[in-house]
Amino acid sequence: MIRPGPLTFSPDGRRLAYVARTGHRWLIVVDGTEQKEYDEIAEGTPVFSPEGRRLACVVRAGAKWLLVVDSEEHGPFDKVGAPVFSPDGARLACVVTAGDRQSALVDGKEEKLYTAISSGPVFSPGGKRLAYVAMREDLQERVVLDGKEQKLYHG
Repeated sequence: MIRPGPLTFSPDGRRLAYVARTGHRWLIVVDGTEQKEYDEIAEGTPVFSPEGRRLACVVRAGAKWLLVVDSEEHGPFDKVGAPVFSPDGARLACVVTAGDRQSALVDGKEEKLYTAISSGPVFSPGGKRLAYVAMREDLQERVVLDGKEQKLYHG
């Protein structure tokens, strides 16, 4: 028996997605069409892009987590943070964890590993630029802007 999970409308109200369970597996239903089954769907997902064309979801397959964007899987990772779309919906970023290190996954590509990503990712209002705060082992932090490391600070 399929039991619907939280309902998520696209911002324009034209599309609907929700989490459903079939036996011991979970899936996303998008506009009435069932997607691939997984072991778990992360709370707070699926997420529609601001214009409603794209859909992102964090899922668990076995012991690892994946970011699924428009049915394309990215990963596996030990953890995947909440996906963030740019305001125009063209770009997507999230924080991923591999072992005891974190990096930003930006438009499907993993950036440099750090001790932690302590803030962000955040897109500029136009969606062209992306920033986050990365921490090193010595606890110094720096802003990473458009993939380029800025000056180090002690917080």
